[in-house]
Amino acid sequence: MIGCLKGDLIESSENKILILTESGIGYEVFYSGEARLSKNENSSFLIFTTNIIKETSNELYGFASIEEKKIFELLISVKGVGPKSAFSMVSTIGPRDIVQAILMDNKKCLSSAPGIGKKAASQIVLDLADKISKFSDIALKTKASPTSHNDQQDAFDNMVSDSNQKYLSEAVMACKELGF
Repeated sequence: MIGCLKGDLIESSENKILILTESGIGYEVFYSGEARLSKNENSSFLIFTTNIIKETSNELYGFASIEEKKIFELLISVKGVGPKSAFSMVSTIGPRDIVQAILMDNKKCLSSAPGIGKKAASQIVLDLADKISKFSDIALKTKASPTSHNDQQDAFDNMVSDSNQKYLSEAVMACKELGF
């Protein structure tokens, strides 16, 4: 399993980059942060990766942070969510907003990513509601994604301080369990 890559950026395209490692091996990686990297071609950097092996392909998905990688791996564990859909979610919504959307049962936010419909968003919330509580610290640490289009959630986040966010998430989960 390839967990991370450190090397020089040789080429970047719309959603892929080519990394040449010090050992001389070039890896083609799906990576959404190409805009940041295209300015720094031939510079050394580190990305975290997840290796997806299928019958017909062997794909690497790259992430700027370990949090993005962990959320991606959680998303691909959901029935009906493939690596391209999960990568799309992490790229467009961001790990912080994904965690909050799952905790707050915000299917509209989850379905705003390309390739994720209402049914998949419902399945994500159903499957990950219990597991995501371990990652609630991501919602506190990670800054909001600039590509998020969830204005209501952003306004809500601004009202609640980071120290109270965890307690609020737990209170909302308790209310949901009681049927509210």
